[in-house]
Amino acid sequence: MTEKPVPTVFSEMLRSFTTLARSLNLSQTVDELKLTRQTIRRHINELEQRLETKLFILKNRQYQLTEAGADALAGAERLLVESETWLSSGSAFPKGLTHASQAIDDTRWMYSQQHPLNAVWKSGAPMLREGLRLWTQSKASLSHNELSIIRPYCMIYRPYNGDWLCVEVGDQSSYASWFGRDMAQNTLGRHLSENNAYSAIYDYLVHAYEVVINQGGLWYDHVSASVPRQPGQPPQSVHYQRLVAAFAFPDGEPAAMVLISRTNNIDIPSMPPERFSPLADNDIMKFAA
Repeated sequence: MTEKPVPTVFSEMLRSFTTLARSLNLSQTVDELKLTRQTIRRHINELEQRLETKLFILKNRQYQLTEAGADALAGAERLLVESETWLSSGSAFPKGLTHASQAIDDTRWMYSQQHPLNAVWKSGAPMLREGLRLWTQSKASLSHNELSIIRPYCMIYRPYNGDWLCVEVGDQSSYASWFGRDMAQNTLGRHLSENNAYSAIYDYLVHAYEVVINQGGLWYDHVSASVPRQPGQPPQSVHYQRLVAAFAFPDGEPAAMVLISRTNNIDIPSMPPERFSPLADNDIMKFAA
């Protein structure tokens, strides 16, 4: 079989595919990527030709993912994250650990750095240390009684149709206390790709969830981003430590539990110092087991 050369615009094609797959709206994809409709359609058509399968169907003038498209989405997003990580890699970052940088403009940005898991015991937030202890003690089962200590602070996602469905938002979670409980409740039952608060860092978030589900393990990182607290408000800088853990629902299906602790104690070598604006004391997470 003759090998097909990788096109020079491969990453652009992947971004057109993943963005359209998340929004299922061509106009929204055009606005987000600043490309023409013809360019996005051309990217999708070439991917479909090379994969020899349809990624989308049009039904009542609305894009829908095919089964093959849904299956391809996770791999495409992983390729984007890994390629961006490779392009920005350098000696300032520990080998084998993922970092990401995305500066859209002076007010919108995200920087992150994965850390070794054993660093949780040395410099991790108390909430994350407790989450790590309970993950081990519960044998990664969501039905374990002692998880009640940490459940009010977590969010839980289930992989579903090539996306991540939010099935639980703790009323003391970082999401609820940052965005408000009304917005937290509105997140329940929705896919992560539908959450505008996370749209700029969706690929990075998904990469961590996929890793823990595929490996049955954990992911620990530090993140700094600019995120509006309410729709229409200007972005506000927020810094946090995050622990993502693979769990199982009582029926055996996989789940990703996410614990986020807002803190000024972050170590992200890629972030320019001028980006760091300390959180106010009342925005720093408090936790006592």
